Amino acid sequence: MPVKNPIIGWKSEFYWFYVKIRDLNERDTLDDLFTNPTASVSALNSAADASTYHAGNAPNYTSMALRRVVETYFRDDGEVWNANKIGSYPAAQFTDQMWLDSVADTTLLPDGGAMGIAAGTTPEALDKMLDAYEYLRSMSLTTLSFEDYLATFGVRIANAELHRPELVGRKSVWQYPVNTVDPTTGTPTSALSFSYDENIRERKFFKEPGFIIGVHVVRPKLYFKNLKGSLTHYLDQGLSWLPAIMRDQPETSLREFAKATGPISGPPTNDYWLDMRDLFMYGDQFSNIALNTIEHSFGGPTAALVRKYAADADVDALFVNAANNYLRADGVCQLSVKGSLQDLTGAHVAERSL
Repeated sequence: MPVKNPIIGWKSEFYWFYVKIRDLNERDTLDDLFTNPTASVSALNSAADASTYHAGNAPNYTSMALRRVVETYFRDDGEVWNANKIGSYPAAQFTDQMWLDSVADTTLLPDGGAMGIAAGTTPEALDKMLDAYEYLRSMSLTTLSFEDYLATFGVRIANAELHRPELVGRKSVWQYPVNTVDPTTGTPTSALSFSYDENIRERKFFKEPGFIIGVHVVRPKLYFKNLKGSLTHYLDQGLSWLPAIMRDQPETSLREFAKATGPISGPPTNDYWLDMRDLFMYGDQFSNIALNTIEHSFGGPTAALVRKYAADADVDALFVNAANNYLRADGVCQLSVKGSLQDLTGAHVAERSL
C-alpha cells in the first residue's frame, strides 16, 4: 500500500517457534489427551476466527501457541499479551532497548521506610553490615526459596519446567520505499515490497508433541515525537558519567527529572526517574528537524510515559490512505520432516502392494 515517507525504511522479520503442548497455558487440560483415551477438551473449543484460520467448534491451537510466543518473546514481565493491539493482532514493541526502558514515574516508586539506625552507630559498622549483606546476596541467601534452602544441605531438586517456546529460525530484511503510482489517483507515490528466499538447514529434534508456528513482524523506523532533545545533553553531573569508583553502587546512576525540565516533552503528568547507565549501553535517537513535522514520528512517550507500543492512529499516519493501512504478506513454508510415520492411504502405497 502507498506510504507517505519516501526515504524512511521498514524492517520485516519472520520468526519460527517450536511450541510444545506443555508450553501452552492450557497444558493441564491438554495433558489428558495423551493419558486418557476418553478425555474431552471441548471446554477449550472457541468460535471461528479468520485471523488464525480457525473454523470453530474445536480448540484454537494457533491462538494458544501465538499467545505463548507473544508472552515470552514480545512482552516484558507483567504485561498482558493482548493488551496492545494494532487492529486485531498483538502489537510488537517498535524499538529495541533504549534508555527510555528505565523511565519510571516518581509516584509509582516506593519511598522506603526509615533505616532505624541506633544512636552511636559508626559508618564503619554500617559498612561491615552492608558487606555482610552483599556476601549473603551473592550466595542467593537473601531471597531464599525452599529449594534453595534444601540446596544448602546438598539436596538438589531438578529445575522447574519453564514452559518456554523455542526460537528455531529467524530472518529479517530491511527495505526502503520505492517509487510507484497510486492506483486510486494516478499520482506518483511510494510503496513497499519485501522478498524472502531462505533455507534453514539446521537439523532439529522435537522431542515432544507440539507445533511449529511462524510469526511475521513489520517495524517501520520511528522517532519519539515527545523527546524534545538528546539525553546526552543532560550529562551535566559527575555521577552521570558513571565514575569507575562508583560501579559497586548502581543506584548512583539513577537520576530524577522534574516533569517540565527533562528531555521528555508534553510534559509528563509527574516527575520521573531514569537510569543514565542505559544511555551508554543503548544509545539515543537524533534528529536535526522538529519531529512533529515528519510522518514517522510516534506520539510518545505519552503523559503516562507509554513508550513501547504504537496505537492505531500512529499506524494510520504512515500511509497515504488510512483506509489502506496494512501490508499484505504471502508465502510458502516447506518443512522436511524425518520421522517414523508412513503414508498408508496414498496411491503409491496401493501400487507398491500389487
